[in-house]
Formats: sequence, structure tokens, C-alpha cells
Amino acid sequence: MKADVFCTPKIYETTFFETPQFLAAYNIYPIIRGHSLIIPKRHAERITDLSAEELLSLKETLSIVIPKLLKAFDADSYNLSINAGEHAGMAINHLHLHIVPRSASDPLHGKLIEFYHTLNNDRSGYASDVKKEVARLRKVFKYTQSQTQL
Repeated sequence: MKADVFCTPKIYETTFFETPQFLAAYNIYPIIRGHSLIIPKRHAERITDLSAEELLSLKETLSIVIPKLLKAFDADSYNLSINAGEHAGMAINHLHLHIVPRSASDPLHGKLIEFYHTLNNDRSGYASDVKKEVARLRKVFKYTQSQTQL
């Protein structure tokens, strides 16, 4: 397995919090102030590579880091994202979650919303395939719809 920067001591140059299983580090190429990463100490490439114990630890880590990060950057909202695989934009083959603190005064305010609205209004015909895709996925997952009302 090829070593990546997250598997080397260099990651500690930007680490600001750690647990036995995860690090919180400031992104060296932040899209806005506060853009940080949660990184497992054990090399894992995808969230599905984490054990049940690691997933619980990840949840606990996020519960500690997110509120403090929001306070530190005077934000009231955040984006949380994972790029898994080359075609999803993953630049380092080591799982990492991006946390981007957001507020009304940040330079991206409205831009991501505009991006998602553009996606919602230009579906290139995919909306007509929803019933077909749901039926296909129900076969894949062997799903029988529950009779329970939500």
C-alpha cells in the first residue's frame, strides 16, 4: 500500500484535535476559512472500510469537532462531505471528511445553493427514470416495501 500524506507525521503539522482513532486537521487548501478534515488514523480509503467501532468513534469525533469549529469561525451552518474514489474528486486515497463552516457572511454564501438549484433544474431527463431506478434498486436490495406509515 502506497503511503499517503495522511499516513505520515506531516499530517500533525495541521492537526488541532485527535482521538485514539481520528485526527481533525486544518485543510492546507481551504475553500474558505475553517475548512477542516476528519481523518482516520488507520489507513482506510472509504467509509465502508471502517469498523462499527470506528464509525461510532467518528460520530463522537464529529460531535466534538463540529460545534467548536462553528464557534471558532462564527458560523451557524456547515457542509460535511466525503469524496470517495477518483471519479468523485478524491485527491488523496485515504478517507477524509470535509467540514466547511458556513455563515451568511462567508464568500460561498449562496453559491453552493445556486449550484444545487442549477442541478435541480437541469436533470437531463433523469427524473423520468425515477420509478424505473427505484424498481431496479428494490430488486438489488431485495426490498419489500413496509406497510408501516411514517
